[in-house]
Amino acid sequence: SRCRRMDEDLTAVKWLWYDNRWVEYSAGVARILERGYARHVKQIKVDNERFVELLPPDQIRKNFLHMPVDANKCIGMQRRYDDETKRRCVKREVPTFFENDVFHFTGAFSEKDLDELTDMVCLYGAIVSGTITKKVTFIVMPEDDPVAFAKCKSKASGWGIQIVSMKFVIQCVKEGKRVPHEPFVLKNIEAKKKPADKKRKHGDDSSSDEEEIEEGKKPPKKKQNRRGKADSSSESDSEEKKKKEKEKTKKEKEEKEKEEKEKEKKEKEEKEKKEKEKK
Repeated sequence: SRCRRMDEDLTAVKWLWYDNRWVEYSAGVARILERGYARHVKQIKVDNERFVELLPPDQIRKNFLHMPVDANKCIGMQRRYDDETKRRCVKREVPTFFENDVFHFTGAFSEKDLDELTDMVCLYGAIVSGTITKKVTFIVMPEDDPVAFAKCKSKASGWGIQIVSMKFVIQCVKEGKRVPHEPFVLKNIEAKKKPADKKRKHGDDSSSDEEEIEEGKKPPKKKQNRRGKADSSSESDSEEKKKKEKEKTKKEKEEKEKEEKEKEKKEKEEKEKKEKEKK
């Protein structure tokens, strides 16, 4: 099936033209032809002199008296711009280095990347499973997804399934063969640690040992005095006592002043009386 590419120049597909034997196109031309094939282009330019025309097998046979032994693999003809009567059979070979593998994709892949990875491994012979089973050979996930890793780690280790990054798939396609998977195995993915809090600036009124209040949680209650309400009661009694003492002192002072005034008045009256008697 025709499939999309994460990188349109990434392909392990071989293109060949026939001249008494099959001759392989260069890697650069193969990429051009594969790109045109994926886009359903009818005529694909090879260079300034030649182009490849994609045709059904029955139409290809009409143009040749003698066909190659594996003519059923032909998908088009190579023709010249200056003379279209000069024709060569063209075939497309897809290696199946994943034909014995079952892939399961998980983690934070975008929908587009997931579709392209799925198409890619299927193109080269693999089967894709939507769930993890004992038949799965590779679990492919992003290198920075600890949640997905934790979910499938136990099953993978129990059933001998390899957890690899998508770089494994890409490297296989680049080399056109199933490369050793060991360099791409994800052994452990840890969650990124939060950066440490910056030191408080000088003059910050907030207490250094104040705990951060998590979102959605109530702030911690202030520590109460060990004596609790007893302290409050004691303080109230003390204030009342001081108030009473103050009032008592004031009253005593007023009484003393009153006594002194009465004494002065009495002395004055006696003095006046004596003076009258003398007269």
